[in-house]
Amino acid sequence: MEDQPLEYWTPARTTTSGAAAFGGAVTALAAGPGLVLLSIFVAEATSNDPYAGLGGLLIGGIAGAVLMLVALYFGIAQSRSPNGRRRGFAVGLLIGFGLSMLAAGTCFMVLT
Repeated sequence: MEDQPLEYWTPARTTTSGAAAFGGAVTALAAGPGLVLLSIFVAEATSNDPYAGLGGLLIGGIAGAVLMLVALYFGIAQSRSPNGRRRGFAVGLLIGFGLSMLAAGTCFMVLT
């Protein structure tokens, strides 16, 4: 049986892209609260009820939670990728959603 040399990844394939991580964090920070605000504005614009924004807030909160779970799954799955750009974007996505949930929790604690 002949010895096979080990094939290591080159450093270019194993490094995480900082620009992609920043892009993922900005995407997550914009998508989380942006989805909730968009649903509130749509609910207010399509209804004459003065409390329609509360329904939009509920729908936006549920959609934001679903988006967070999808991003969490994507982030965990792609963080194991050998592609540095994908891994950087996934890490940034996880960081961004963590920061947006931290900000939402802080706002909730201050306002109650």
